[in-house]
Amino acid sequence: MKLSDLSDQEWFSRLESRRIAQSAKNQRWWAYYDGEQPLYYIAKILEEQENRFPPLTINWALKLIDWIDARCSVEGFRIASSDSSDDALWEIWQRNHMDRDQSENNVGTLVTSLGYVMVTPDSTGRASISVMDPSSIAVELDPRTREPIAALVRWSSDPDVPLPDMGELWLPGRKVEFVEGKPEGSSPVRYVASDPVAQKSQAIPVVPFHNRRRGLSSRSELAPIKPLIDAANQVATNMLAAIEQVAVPRKWALNVDPGQFVDKDGNPVPAWKAAMGAVWALPFDEENSDAPEPQVGQFTAAEMRNFHDTISLLARVAAGLMDLAPSELGVGVADNPPGADGVRAAKESGVRRVERFQVGQGDGYEDVMRLAWAIEENDPKKLVRLETIWRDPSTPTRESMTAAAVASLGSGLADLRQAREDAGYTDTQIKLMEARESEARVDPVSAALIAELERADPAGGA
Repeated sequence: MKLSDLSDQEWFSRLESRRIAQSAKNQRWWAYYDGEQPLYYIAKILEEQENRFPPLTINWALKLIDWIDARCSVEGFRIASSDSSDDALWEIWQRNHMDRDQSENNVGTLVTSLGYVMVTPDSTGRASISVMDPSSIAVELDPRTREPIAALVRWSSDPDVPLPDMGELWLPGRKVEFVEGKPEGSSPVRYVASDPVAQKSQAIPVVPFHNRRRGLSSRSELAPIKPLIDAANQVATNMLAAIEQVAVPRKWALNVDPGQFVDKDGNPVPAWKAAMGAVWALPFDEENSDAPEPQVGQFTAAEMRNFHDTISLLARVAAGLMDLAPSELGVGVADNPPGADGVRAAKESGVRRVERFQVGQGDGYEDVMRLAWAIEENDPKKLVRLETIWRDPSTPTRESMTAAAVASLGSGLADLRQAREDAGYTDTQIKLMEARESEARVDPVSAALIAELERADPAGGA
């Protein structure tokens, strides 16, 4: 059957099955990000130690995802042939708190491989942008264009009930609402569809975000390092067990019996107990009257270097797969920090990874803004060539940015506005500077003063 022949109920069943499977997969990845993944492979270790300590988890997943997300901040949107960001688009973005919520979408896309943003009109007719939980939505993509042709959004009408009982099915030109129906006899609970509501646009108001897209599928950013995280957690938990067994000096006693270490009332003498672990003891030979005197002592504690070296090796391999310097994972941290050039060289691969991620996210955010632009009854043709402006992921210092901007301006390679952008000033700050300069030039005295300052400082204060 062709997709175009599916009924509303069939679309609901198809996308709901996909959402459930997608949600189960997502929860496994979220567990790694939260450091709460099931550790079946070390359960035996903990059992043998009588569960005296919890497993030791090393959350490299959190480190990688947050490292990338911290370097993905949208600073505006630029329309083709414009030398500044568009104020109307930025107003829509900030009105919907996307400068805050975009981080949630970035993290969700990286962890689960999928993120979703929904754009619908609010009660006043303005665009409402919402970052969606990847587990609450499913989208059907056209296999030829890879654009959404159907979407199902699920939620619970009661915040205290986690299972969803409501749903919206979006199809080209119409929306169908579903509510949980009552069981009929022995039949399972079914969802009842309302009458379709016509929509002005044929576009599906959901924008999917894919991480490492491959055709119609995508992959979690944690997939390559998952085995290394499991291995590091096992070694770290083994290390905890070994600390109790061999890292703490173990006591030994010869020709003694626990019964000798009790008082007249039969209570154990505290000296017989050890702070960590039990005393290793051999009883005396009662049949041999010439038994030697009791002897006590302790074994030499074992070093834990084998565990340390193993975790260090795993961290270095993981750092290579993450495109991070080993020092980011706490490995090989020198007493003397490296210079600025060494720091930049160490994180160069990581910056390229962030820039690759920004390409896909930026494309999705541009689609979001086009939908929002159209909802507010603007001409969508104006946004055909739309560009997302990102903060520099290499996070250079203000001094280095200013020095490079002054050099570019002095050489004639860049004009004053571009130099100010290169120096790290936001578009709002630059527009305020230009407005103040424009007002000052109206006054001949102020204009002469500005001209003198520009001759003395070609960077214009950048």
